[in-house]
Amino acid sequence: MKRRLAWGALALLVLSGAVVAVVGWQRAAVRDAVYEAVVLHVAHNHYPDAVGKGTFFVEVEGQDPSDRLLQRLNSSELTVKPWSEGVRTQSKGVWIPVWGFKRTGPDSAEVDWSYRFGPMDAAGFTCTVVREDGEWVVREEQMGWIS
Repeated sequence: MKRRLAWGALALLVLSGAVVAVVGWQRAAVRDAVYEAVVLHVAHNHYPDAVGKGTFFVEVEGQDPSDRLLQRLNSSELTVKPWSEGVRTQSKGVWIPVWGFKRTGPDSAEVDWSYRFGPMDAAGFTCTVVREDGEWVVREEQMGWIS
């Protein structure tokens, strides 16, 4: 009886660990999809002339984007590189940091982001991102600052 209880407790621990791992992966996948929608929105709506021609340097929550997010972004018509590569090489391009992910509902989130193209061409925004037909899209944005 004790042995059966011990095996049952062990199975429950392993199962709960697997559930936590899956939930963590799903959260990361949602964040990546939301950040992808934001970067695509910035590129197409604020720098359409750079799409297909220029380089976008992206930072997520103060770090380089995940390999998965970079792969997703580069499968579009954008050329996207990690923020750190742009800093290291002093390359020209559009700089897009995104941060402040906040889930506001099962199919909505808010994200802060900014862009910088030059010393006097930068702005910061908060945007609302919603899931429509399985895709995350930016629905509205509000400017917080400009330089």
